[in-house]
Formats: sequence, C-alpha cells, structure tokens
Amino acid sequence: MKKLLIGVLAAICCCAFVAPAFAEVKVEGMIQNDFYYLSQSKERVLGGLLKNATTTQDSWDTTRINMPQPLNRITVRYTGEDKVVNGYIQIRAGGSRANSNIFLPGNNGIGSESMFSWEYAWIDWHVNPNLYFRFGRQDQTFAGAYAPNQGMAWNDGHIIGLNFGNITAQSRDAVRAFIKFNDNIRMELELLDPNTENGNIANLATGAIATTTELGLLTAGGAQARESNTMPRFDISLPMKFGNFTIEPGFTYLKQSWDQVAAGSDDSYNIWGVTLGGSAGFGPFSIMAEVTYGKNLGPNSSHWAAANGQPVIYTPVGTANQKIEDGETLAWFVQLGFDFGPFAIQGIVGQCKGSNDGDPAISRDAAEWDRTQTMYGLNFPIKITKTFTITPQVWFYDYGDDEKIGGAAGSAGRNGINTDFGTDLTVGVTFQLVF
Repeated sequence: MKKLLIGVLAAICCCAFVAPAFAEVKVEGMIQNDFYYLSQSKERVLGGLLKNATTTQDSWDTTRINMPQPLNRITVRYTGEDKVVNGYIQIRAGGSRANSNIFLPGNNGIGSESMFSWEYAWIDWHVNPNLYFRFGRQDQTFAGAYAPNQGMAWNDGHIIGLNFGNITAQSRDAVRAFIKFNDNIRMELELLDPNTENGNIANLATGAIATTTELGLLTAGGAQARESNTMPRFDISLPMKFGNFTIEPGFTYLKQSWDQVAAGSDDSYNIWGVTLGGSAGFGPFSIMAEVTYGKNLGPNSSHWAAANGQPVIYTPVGTANQKIEDGETLAWFVQLGFDFGPFAIQGIVGQCKGSNDGDPAISRDAAEWDRTQTMYGLNFPIKITKTFTITPQVWFYDYGDDEKIGGAAGSAGRNGINTDFGTDLTVGVTFQLVF
C-alpha cells in the first residue's frame, strides 16, 4: 500500500509539471455603507439665491445611513490559459448609466437604486508583451488615472471629487491600445463612442438642460435634428513611472455635430482638453495631484464637469439664428497623505472653474457666466483587517457664485446677478469591505 501511495503521488507530480496552464476565473467585490450628517445652506437648497435677497427658506440638516449603490459591486475576472485573452465584467446597481442626472442638485440618486448596469465589460487581447488591445466598456484614458480619495455621500451627489477638481468618472464604450515602450513608459490610445449618452445640450442663457429639439435650435423644416458624429472621440495619455514617482499627461478631442440643422444656425462645436496628473511617495508621506484645462468639457461631452465648461446657446441680436459659444474649464486637485501604519490621514483640496462669454457681440449678455466650485476634505482611513476599512471623514463643498453674469443690473439673467449657490457640509464615516 505504501509503494502504491508513493507511486500515485509521483504520478500526480509528473502530471503537474507537464499539464498546460488552466484558465482562471476570480470573483471580487466591494460593499460599502455610509453613515453621515449633512448640512446644506439655504442657497444650496434653493439651487441658487440672489445675494442680499430675502427668503423664507431655511438651511437643511439631516442624517443619512445608506448604501451608495454604485460603489457596491461584483466583479468577475477571466484570465485565459495562455494569458493572451483576458476578460473583465463589473456589475453595479444604479450609477451614471442608470441615471445620468444623479449629480444634479436635489436628485440625491433617487430612481437609480433599483437599476443594474455593466459599469465595465471588456476583453483584453495581448498581441505581444509590448502591445495589447482592450475592447468594450472601460475607463477613459483622458484624466482617468487619478482621483481624490472621496467616497462618501454619493446619494447627495459627491463622489471622487467630481466637479470639484476631478472632471471624469463615467465609463465609456471604446477601443483602446496599450503600447509599452519600456518598463517605465507606455502610451494609451483610445477611440470612444462619440455619441452623448443623453443627447442633451445646456442652454445656459435660460438655465435649462434640454434636448436639442426642445430648444428648437437644431431643426429644419420640422425634421428632427440628429446627432451626427462620424469620427470617434480620441483620447491619448502617456503614463510614466520612475521609482516612486508617476506622471501622466493626456489629451482628448471630439467634434460634436448634428445634421438637419436650421439654416444659419451652428451645427457643431469642438470639445478638447489637456491634463497632467502625478503622484509620489516618500516613506509614509504621499502626494497626488492633477490639473485639467479644456473647452466644452460639460455634460454633453460625458466628462461630467456639470455646471462648468458647458457651451452656451444664444441668439445674436437682430437675427433668428442660434449660435454656440465655447465654455472653458480649469480644474485641479491635490491630495496629501501620511500613513501611520494602522491608520492614515489624508487632506484634499480641489477646485473647478468654468466660464463662458455668451454672445461675444454684447458686453453684458444674459448668457455670460463665471463660476468657481471648491472642495476641502479630511479622511482618516483605519485598517481593521486587510480587507475591512473604517474611514471617518469631513467634507466641505462651496458651490461658488456668479462672479459676473450678463444682463442689466438687477435682471434675472441665467440665475440672477451675483447668485450665491451655497455650501454643503458632510461629516461621517464609511464602512468598506473589499474581497
């Protein structure tokens, strides 16, 4: 019996050496619960209030205990037996795919909790060690590598610094090439579906975010205008790593177009942006930062710089045609951290500035606006186990005011002259399990 057992073990060992590698499937996930106190100023509750105006509206205070649905996820990774073809699928509840208006004031994520979507679903094809392609729903390579560690109060419109220094988050359907030059430098080229996910464009002269047909801009002879982007959106980035220092410049471009447009009205505008992000670590100290500048990086470009960098639709005086004026965005954030071992401290500041000249022929135009939003935050991540983290947090959001807004003094304009958009304060703790 002993000889038989030794023989069987030897045969198993021999088979282990000669057997081919098998495909591997891993199931991963994340579960998070938020518990926080929220305080909104009366200006924030109203969505903007003229400075020095009187109102019966009070500030609003509440406590929330909820599961931020888009942060709770299940992921399946597939690694082929020869590692030439890999796959990745992530399913989430709610999120930007389920409700594209989740970040608008007052939405609070309502209507998104019961919906599921493939946040990611892609295939990797490794042609050789220095080249592989990714097909499917994935991250945007433009400004997609860096984000502040802000993950509390999704249900009140706050996540990874969106609109407060960080402008991208939404995954997109795309084809992407990864080109490795050496161990330190690679290039990522990405072609993304150029069509907007909601077909909307912002008319900042009226404050409305309406479909193009509702605006009456892009119609001709009663025919419905159609989004007609024949060229994909193009992203490029150049991630570089040198020791404990990383840096990544990036660029994005899309010509947003429609056909069947009323004669004399604009039928396109250019969306573009440049970004530079980086991080470094020095023992327990770490720093991460990113700065982005671009034109028309508003919701219609799916960069999620809501209320910043949107194009303006206006009607030049003396004409019946409508024109589009470019909006500008300048966004940045800095995150500093110190790791004590069982816990850490992270301080974050971010800012997003958007502006638009409205009708350039009018010195003070109702479509003209200039707004800056600022975020300050403190995190205290505490590692209870390898996979379970408790993070006390404090966040303050200043939605800014219209430093300049067109129209005669005292007129309504877009949201009034010198409109104060208020502030948010959230204080709480997140409980997060990653497996």
